[in-house]
Amino acid sequence: MIDDHLVHLPTDGACIALESVPGYYLHTKRGKVYYDKAKHFGPKNTFRYIEIANEGPDHAVCQLVCTDGVLIVQKKKVVVTDRVTFNEKAPHKPENWGTFHIARVGPGEFAFYSLKKSSPFYLGHDGKHPAVDSLCATCSMFRLVTAPQVPITDVHGKRAKTRPST
Repeated sequence: MIDDHLVHLPTDGACIALESVPGYYLHTKRGKVYYDKAKHFGPKNTFRYIEIANEGPDHAVCQLVCTDGVLIVQKKKVVVTDRVTFNEKAPHKPENWGTFHIARVGPGEFAFYSLKKSSPFYLGHDGKHPAVDSLCATCSMFRLVTAPQVPITDVHGKRAKTRPST
């Protein structure tokens, strides 16, 4: 199923909703999620962003692995770091989008955003950081719609700090 705005990926006992950004499109191929600038899809113009690997029907949350491995949903826990830096040498990377930040915008809901103006996921006006509450409406890239109130931890297993909503 391909949708400009929202794509639901059913798995064994779990469902992940991915929200696209304007000008980009989502599609899946062999269990992987691709972002693409074009409306047509193929191996030469796809950008692998997230790999989805289900751990079985016994787990309420399937596994979400980012390309650099810093964002993981595994065994009902969300392991997340404050920043995501994409590999600039990756051949499938269409352009340098800079560093991404991650913000929790709700129970089981996360948003990526970038402070780089040339990034398609840029969020900010005149250097000012807008409210986290506006992330969902402006550049939310994915929502975890299974198992609300999952534990949020950092890569060291400690409780992750949440950003203020003001």
